[in-house]
Amino acid sequence: MAGYCCRKCAGDPVYASQCKSTRARRHYEACKLRLRVGGIASLSVPFPERPRGMHLRTYERLRSRAEILECGLSTRVRKRPPDYPNLVYYLQHTNSK
Repeated sequence: MAGYCCRKCAGDPVYASQCKSTRARRHYEACKLRLRVGGIASLSVPFPERPRGMHLRTYERLRSRAEILECGLSTRVRKRPPDYPNLVYYLQHTNSK
């Protein structure tokens, strides 16, 4: 099996989230939630409406989580552009399910 090894053999590499600050992780998660309900990732626009076919309870849970995350962010962090390379990766893998 050339090219494959366990994390220990690979030198215990860090996960991408371990390199981000707490604010950056909160910003990233809020962007992912907005994309999940069919909106755009930017936090400077209002939260998207409930998509057709999504249960109201699911939408309210996601919206509530996004509001909690966004409340803890400063205005400067909210205006920061989303981390598009990682979000594109996330979207490609969530839409294929």
